[in-house]
Parts: sequence; structure tokens; C-alpha cells
Amino acid sequence: MWKRKLTISLLLLVLSFFLINFKIEIPYFDEKGRELIESSFKKALLSYAVVRGANAVISVIKESSLESGIGFIGGSVAIGEILDPVDDALERISDLLFLSLSATGFYLLSFEIFKEIFPKILGIILIFSIPFFLSKRYEKVSTKLIYTVLFLAFLRIFIPLVYLSYTYVDEIYIYPKIEEEKKVVQSIIKANEENLKNIKELTETLKNLSNNLDELLNALMMLFVYHLYEFVLQVFLIPLATLFI
Repeated sequence: MWKRKLTISLLLLVLSFFLINFKIEIPYFDEKGRELIESSFKKALLSYAVVRGANAVISVIKESSLESGIGFIGGSVAIGEILDPVDDALERISDLLFLSLSATGFYLLSFEIFKEIFPKILGIILIFSIPFFLSKRYEKVSTKLIYTVLFLAFLRIFIPLVYLSYTYVDEIYIYPKIEEEKKVVQSIIKANEENLKNIKELTETLKNLSNNLDELLNALMMLFVYHLYEFVLQVFLIPLATLFI
């Protein structure tokens, strides 16, 4: 009986040594998880760049209008009625995307850190479990030890699992919609971006924005809604669903 326990204890010690001193990755799972997190970060970054670019164009139009003394379009529509709602919407989307980028960055950092420390924590737990294994108290602590190891193993795969589920939903239902709304915003902004050289062209730009205001605001509102849904799905819904499953 003692020989068997000593043999198992020696095997646990050797296993602990390998866990503490060598890097261990889960084939495909880790690589795919990292790829999906980085892809999600790049997508949010591209959306952020589009929104900030549009915001910069609106700011230039605002400043140019003030410098040129243009206060109204067609004698009745104030410049603020056109530009302020667009500016506010762009700011709200920028704030949301910044939160999304922060959350994704936190996921990526947590994934990399826990991937590194998980084997070492597991190895240390196994080392400390050897005296209990050799003593009569082993049966009392064995269940807790097994649950602890299983919990750590779950945490090890939690973030990649979340992003596998999140990406599946995002790619099918949300991201295509975001791309559609981004194209609408980009097309309207780009159509007016170059017409800022003189007062005549600036006035024409403001008229175009006024004519496309409803379409632009609707695209910005839907862009905000889709990114908000992405954020809630990424930070709350998918992680909670993964925990309960």
C-alpha cells in the first residue's frame, strides 16, 4: 500500500515539475481563442477609426462654418440643427467603442496571463497535495482537491470558449449589420469631405448633410445599437451562459 502511494506521489512530483517549468498549450483551442480575441479587437478598432474620422470631418465643417459666418441654410435651418445631433451621436458611439476595446483588451490580457500561470498553479497544488495523499487525511481532502483542479481547468478554457461562442453569434447576426451601417456613414461623410475649400462648396456640403440627415442619424443610431448589443453579448450574456452551461 505504501509502495503504491510513494509511486503515485513520485509521479505527482514529476508531473508538478513539468507543469511548473514548461509552457503548456491546448492545440488549436488556444490558437483559435487568441485569433478570435485579436480579430474582435481589430474589428472594434476599425469601427472606432471610422467613427473618429467622421467626427473629425464634422468638427472641420463646424469650424469652417463659424469662420465663414454661415449660420443658416436656406435662411431657416440653423447649422447646429444639422451638425450637433450628428456630433453627439458620434461621441456616444466613440465612448461605447472605447469600452468595447477596453473589454476585449482585458480579455486578451487575462487569457495570456492565465494561460501562463495555470500550469504553475496546478503544479503547486499537486505538490501540496502529496503530504495529504501520504497521510490518512487524503480521503477528506481528495474531493476538494478534485473540485479545485476542475475549477482551474474550467477557468483555463473559459475565455477561448466565450469567444468561440461570441464570434459564432457575432459573425452571423451582428457584424454584417454593423458593416452595412458603417458603409452608409462612410458614404455620406466621404461625399462631403472634400467640399470644404470655399464658402460655396461648404454651403453645398451643409445642404447635402441636411438632405441626408435622417439617413445619417438612423445609420449612427443603428450602429450604436448593434455595438451595444455586441458589448452586452461579449461582456455579460455569453460569459453568463457559459457559466450556467
